[in-house]
Amino acid sequence: MSNQILSDRYGQKSARKPLPTRFWAILSAVLIAGAVVWGIWVQTAQSAAAPEFKNTGYELTSGDEVSVSFEIVKDPSTTAVCTLQALNTASAPVGWDEVTIGPSQNGERVTAHTAHLFITSPAHTAVVEACWSL
Repeated sequence: MSNQILSDRYGQKSARKPLPTRFWAILSAVLIAGAVVWGIWVQTAQSAAAPEFKNTGYELTSGDEVSVSFEIVKDPSTTAVCTLQALNTASAPVGWDEVTIGPSQNGERVTAHTAHLFITSPAHTAVVEACWSL
């Protein structure tokens, strides 16, 4: 069948008008502004939620226990959870625990803590592995 026969039977296709350049400019500006706002929101939410920590030391208190000392920087009103890990000379974990640190009673952002871990074999070091807010 030829195009003329199809046109006679079904009619002519209406020509679609292209969208104006102004529409595309406004759409692009809105999308870029939305992406920037979303990026700023993600950054501030992530930095406010993630407490920072610093290992300050460890001590082998006995053959089956080690104490870990650390400082944590967080919003005084939030609760954080930190994972502590004791490692042997081959860097294999020989002890592990989670410590919950509640809101600061004095309103301090930086607080020092010491926690005790039970170990299954001699530990070479003990560290805070990670911290996050609840």
